[in-house]
Amino acid sequence: MRCYMGLPRIGSQLFINRTDSPKQARVWVDQMDAVGLKVIRLFMLWDLVEPRKDQWTWEVFDAVFDQAAKNNMGVVPTLWSLTSPGWMRRVRSLQGIDDLTDKKFTDRAMDYIDRCVLRYGDHPALDSWIIWNEATLELVPEKKWEPGYREFLKEYHGTIDNYNRLSYHQFESFDDIVLYEGSLNDFWAPHIEQLDWVRFNRSQLLYWIKLITERIRKNDPHHPIHVNPHALVSNFTKTGQEVWEEGELVDFLGCSAHPVWHFTRFKRRAWPQAIAMSTILMRSASKGDQFWLSELQAGPAIDSGLVYDTPSADDFRIWLWTGLGTGAEAIVFWCFNDRNDGAEAGEWRLMGPSGDETKRSKVTKEICAKLIQYKDWFEDTKAKVPKVQILHSTPSRTFANLAHEDEVSMPRSQDSVDDAICGAWTLLDDMGIEAGFVNEQKVGGLDPLQSPLLVCPNVTCIEDKELLVNLRRYVEQGGTLIVDGAFASKDQEGWMLRDQLSEVEALLGAKKSDQTCFRERTIIQGQTTDYEAFYLRNDFELFEETQLISTWADGSVAVLSHPLGEGRAVTFGTCFFQKYFVDQDQSLRHELEKILDIDKLLQSISLAEPKPPLLRHSVLNSKKGDLHMLINDFKEREIKLVAKCDGIVEFLSTDELKLVSKGEVFYVHLPAKDVLLLGFKENELV
Repeated sequence: MRCYMGLPRIGSQLFINRTDSPKQARVWVDQMDAVGLKVIRLFMLWDLVEPRKDQWTWEVFDAVFDQAAKNNMGVVPTLWSLTSPGWMRRVRSLQGIDDLTDKKFTDRAMDYIDRCVLRYGDHPALDSWIIWNEATLELVPEKKWEPGYREFLKEYHGTIDNYNRLSYHQFESFDDIVLYEGSLNDFWAPHIEQLDWVRFNRSQLLYWIKLITERIRKNDPHHPIHVNPHALVSNFTKTGQEVWEEGELVDFLGCSAHPVWHFTRFKRRAWPQAIAMSTILMRSASKGDQFWLSELQAGPAIDSGLVYDTPSADDFRIWLWTGLGTGAEAIVFWCFNDRNDGAEAGEWRLMGPSGDETKRSKVTKEICAKLIQYKDWFEDTKAKVPKVQILHSTPSRTFANLAHEDEVSMPRSQDSVDDAICGAWTLLDDMGIEAGFVNEQKVGGLDPLQSPLLVCPNVTCIEDKELLVNLRRYVEQGGTLIVDGAFASKDQEGWMLRDQLSEVEALLGAKKSDQTCFRERTIIQGQTTDYEAFYLRNDFELFEETQLISTWADGSVAVLSHPLGEGRAVTFGTCFFQKYFVDQDQSLRHELEKILDIDKLLQSISLAEPKPPLLRHSVLNSKKGDLHMLINDFKEREIKLVAKCDGIVEFLSTDELKLVSKGEVFYVHLPAKDVLLLGFKENELV
């Protein structure tokens, strides 16, 4: 049995090319072991294991598994059941999805899964399964989907009367509904048709994730199963991707986090934040404590990717520590070796073209060694419950998908909600606060003593009718709620939320007298300084108990705070968080710092001054205490920290111990482009 000492693991995809031999595969596995890698991810391409009809060839994959077992490494096969092999001539490439309405094909796909699982399910090197790489389905409306689409509509809407209430066309039964073929991306196409098609995509994706998961478990009930969603900081709802529901179907979630594909809406210096945010979303949506960073760019993207870029050795060090700082159980690179053909040929690799070490592989080896060196602190680390949660609103993101693609600076793009979520997360991170995520259903379980702040960025649409009740309960029990934009204006179908308008007003402590948009520069007169509003202007009539925080230039209410029970609800009358993502305007940060009770949100050791740029602060629960990771993506510098309670600080790199008392300020030196690791044991000051 493999032994990992409870440490976070670093691994990589090993890409098996069509011409690779078992001998070459064993050499690569040994090279991976020499770097310190403990996880080998494999694409178990159907085209490779059945290159001709009924000719199954496993020799190269057997070699990987067997050599991995000798080296005490874990293998993670990624199944490829929905892409038929080339000899069938049904799809154009290994990225294609076959006809899922063809039972003869899907039966054969299940046979492929059975063969893979029966062959490797009991192998000592098997770690876990990935059922489908970056699982998405962007189906095109075609007549073949009509029976399944009607069944979905019946299940989702319940009765034909419910559907007719939303539809321009009226029907006697769901069997009369016709699926219009071709693109639905017409501005004047009925919302219900566009939204239902997105939701149908989601239902189909979830169906196949569930089916493949159950098929694996039929022959291997023991090993964990996961999926790796991608593009998590942009709006991929049209592809069926929905991490919260996927997280309920599999044992845990991992993510693909490739800057050149997934983070192009971020400035390059903020890519580490995008890596952390994507991984923390997986942490938030997974069932238990286990989650991975399942794909991270390992090398040059020259001709592949939306932009071209190569991570430097310094980038690599920051990216790896950033991933480890989230509490991820494993970080897996794409890719260890060269692909021989295709758009990624010769790219993305950790090693050199001839298999030699690179600066990136040397950094990887260095960090693998440090995990072992500091194993007393890194063993069995877990993420802390976030002090701040952000509502990741599926109905708002789905509705936003009806807009067109556009630049970050354009407020009406289909990424408007995701940009606001990114703005909220990065703004808090720039304040030294690492936020987590909840969906509508998880709001009801929030404890304001553990997570005293909940942020709802651009939550325009509400689907769960209990959400407003749960938000009010959260505030009354002592939580601070912050909303912005057109909060709770519509339901999941895009209809105005009139029936619950009084609940919204009672929560916010004001009546909205008007909502307008603007194109000219518009100012809010803040508590500390003036700052620019973005896109929307909401005007309010305050209830008697509600407090005015900031005004528009004409003196009208722009920002308000409503005391409610033990807590309060704060409303920004503009798209506050989306604006921060556009230009990182620091006056917004200063305004938020003025509004919040920051002390409630800080960890056992925190920054004594406003956090400088290009510094991330992550904290994990270790069996020895709090493990603080100060990740410095900048030149060496000195910063001031403050202890929030009595304890002992341990400097891991020097074994120095420092007694600190509550409120004590002390200086630390941050190495350039590296991490400072501090252990903290609370209440041990004599």
